[in-house]
Amino acid sequence: MKKIKVLNYSLLATLTVMLMAGAFIGISNAATNNESEKPKMEKRFVDQSLTDEDREARQLEMNQRKEKTEAAIKANDYQAWVSAVGENCPMLEKINQDNFAKFVEANLKIQEGQAILAELGVNQGPGMGGRGMHGNWNK
Repeated sequence: MKKIKVLNYSLLATLTVMLMAGAFIGISNAATNNESEKPKMEKRFVDQSLTDEDREARQLEMNQRKEKTEAAIKANDYQAWVSAVGENCPMLEKINQDNFAKFVEANLKIQEGQAILAELGVNQGPGMGGRGMHGNWNK
């Protein structure tokens, strides 16, 4: 019984953190949801001087970095994770060799929470629901 309560509290805490992150993203998206502003916002984030090949190369590089990062977390390999995220990653100020196992545990709980939400039929996307708590939860 005690294990179930601890598991329930852990799951509740994980879902709460995920919902809070989603709410932040939802607020950010709501602030930029004006249709007339979208072209201006899109241009702001796209380097117009890049060729299509350069953009594709950057996307490939980002995908490879993500795969290496996920593999390092799955393997609980701190050194591989540092190599994947790069030495200038701001997370290195918080995550170190001593607390990396806890970071891995948090990532696993997030994945478990996402699996439960998918099982419940909750529409998921970036920031849970695509637009945080204001996303399309009923789809």
